[in-house]
Amino acid sequence: SGACASAVAGVLTGRSDRNVLIHLPGGDLRLEWADSDEVFMTGPAVEVYQGIWSGPQ
Repeated sequence: SGACASAVAGVLTGRSDRNVLIHLPGGDLRLEWADSDEVFMTGPAVEVYQGIWSGPQ
């Protein structure tokens, strides 16, 4: 996500730690760039769309 990319960019440019809190219109996200190079995102999740896929199976 863009939030994950922003968090990693902040670390790589020396502007933030590997644990950051990002404030977004949908709620706050906590991001952690672990030593294993995985980025973990914790925060609220809400359904924004429902649909039916009728494409090829």
